[in-house]
Amino acid sequence: MKYQKIDMTHLHLHSTFSELDCISKIPDIVKRAKDYGHTSIALTDHGTIAGVPQFHNECRKQGVKPILASEFYMQADANQSKADKNRTNHHLILLAMDDEGWTNIKKLTTKANEKFYYAPRIDYKDLEEHSNGLICMTACLKGIVPWSIVKEKYDEAAEHAARFKRIFGDRFYLELQDGGLDIQIKINDVLRRMAEKMGIPIVAAQDAHYVNRDDVEGHEGIWAIRTRNTFDDPIGYGPRDDLPEGTRQRPYYSTREYWLKDGHHMLNESLTTENDEQRMSTLRQSELEESSKIADRIGDVFIEKRMHLPKYEFIPDVSQVGCSAADECVPQAHYHPGDVEKGKTVDLTSFNYLCELIMKGFEKVYERSWFDRTNEHRERLARELLDIKDAGLADYFLIVWDIVSWARSMDIPVGPGRGSAAGSMVSFCLSITDVDPLEYGLIWERFYNAGRKGSLADIDVDVGKRFRPLVVQYIKDRFGEDRVAQIVTFNTLGTKAALKDTAKIIGKKDGMPYEDANVMTRFIPLKHNQPVSIKEAIETSDRMKEYSEQYPRLFRIAQKLEGCPKSRGIHAAGVIISDEPFSEGFPLRWNTKEKMLVTEWDMSVMDELGYLKMDVLGLKTMDVLWDIEKAINGEDNG
Repeated sequence: MKYQKIDMTHLHLHSTFSELDCISKIPDIVKRAKDYGHTSIALTDHGTIAGVPQFHNECRKQGVKPILASEFYMQADANQSKADKNRTNHHLILLAMDDEGWTNIKKLTTKANEKFYYAPRIDYKDLEEHSNGLICMTACLKGIVPWSIVKEKYDEAAEHAARFKRIFGDRFYLELQDGGLDIQIKINDVLRRMAEKMGIPIVAAQDAHYVNRDDVEGHEGIWAIRTRNTFDDPIGYGPRDDLPEGTRQRPYYSTREYWLKDGHHMLNESLTTENDEQRMSTLRQSELEESSKIADRIGDVFIEKRMHLPKYEFIPDVSQVGCSAADECVPQAHYHPGDVEKGKTVDLTSFNYLCELIMKGFEKVYERSWFDRTNEHRERLARELLDIKDAGLADYFLIVWDIVSWARSMDIPVGPGRGSAAGSMVSFCLSITDVDPLEYGLIWERFYNAGRKGSLADIDVDVGKRFRPLVVQYIKDRFGEDRVAQIVTFNTLGTKAALKDTAKIIGKKDGMPYEDANVMTRFIPLKHNQPVSIKEAIETSDRMKEYSEQYPRLFRIAQKLEGCPKSRGIHAAGVIISDEPFSEGFPLRWNTKEKMLVTEWDMSVMDELGYLKMDVLGLKTMDVLWDIEKAINGEDNG
């Protein structure tokens, strides 16, 4: 179908990371923008930038300029609002124009979560401190300016607009939307008059929450999961006395116009209103084209990917170094702290200090002199240390050694070594592990090799479960509260969960009892011990194909929900240790269950961006073994 091409950029849209409010998957968003011929696009998830790294990478892959952004929640004074127990949150769009703007978005994300009250929230003071490099838009009708108009507080709306203008100058825009709501006509008229009177530019936006027009039933589904309704419940807000027993109103959008439209759809196609009537959009082409002018003001901002390995800061100032058996040195086979004259005093590097610890540790774990090493010992240590030196991993081993040594000194049960780290003789000499790799034929390359240069090795440390909080707190105390954080996890709707959750909400007409859905998911084939996708299950299982034909709507909606994040948690083991304060590197997110700040980005993103991840896993089994050992020895186990 040919239609008029309108120069525009989407500056207000959401992905699945707007949890339980959007079903647009990032690859689908970028592909649709590419298909429309758009050269740039923004991602503005609600109160989060969790999806921005994936969005950035996908845009690079598909040749579209990513605009790094977020739709923040805000209050005029977030702290006072919390003190007043005011749960109201307004919306605000912030777009990064350059690297400084992106840094400020990360800082504001952390600040918002530090002020968490039912949602992460910023305020005017935060904006005044971190406005550089940012473009600001007033967002949807829940924005603080439009909402004042909804409440017919026109002077208040103008005051807020004036304050934004003072903060952002010509980088502040009044945002117009038309999703078929009557109130939006009123808001847009007032905003246009305000723009003319106050000299503020205006821009039209879409506020997309699903990609395709017919994805609306999937979007209804994610909202029903969010509100714990079924499709049998009538759409509406608040209590009603005339509803049948067992039903209640189902909160949902008043129209079906929140899909990812092109400019032609936004201006030239009729809208279905909240009263199921048809009307044309009240937006104007010049207002929509302003979005491309904004995009032109925005530079091509890259998310930096580099090694963020922190320096080990606790090396002694000086040390007597040199080899007391110079005649015995074999090139590439005998490392010692520095190639210097015997007895000379020098500053230690991380690598030299690591070698000094290895020499001392060797004598302890092998119960023989350093000079009585076999050729096998020499060659193995030479190979490992050469890789460690070339890859710059000395600080990493020192950090792990520090943590494990402290835990052992505090009589905290520490595991003997798990996974590929047991193949490291360096780890054995440092007593990070208790397994001699030579005795058991374990290879170093299974743990690390030159082919992995540029990425960090991974040493898993097991401790008693009840002691893990102590170990994590030590890491924070040792390396800095503002540089250590536990890692977020995203709990997504997998194949089985998508089908079962859809069965819960779809209602009696098109659904099946939850118990039957539970039985049905047992027929989903496995690949690598994991359920295949719903699509592949239908293609490869006759029973699943029969179910899909019997319950087509259930399967159709479940496929739209498959892969959507449903909630967040905390990684059981992962701890990030950064080389710089969080405010400079990555944002933090408030975890309401554990009441702590964790990383905004998950483990895969943190690893991709080059951050050091320590796996400190708390095992209940180790607590039991520790208690048994103490009881046998007649010691108090605390």
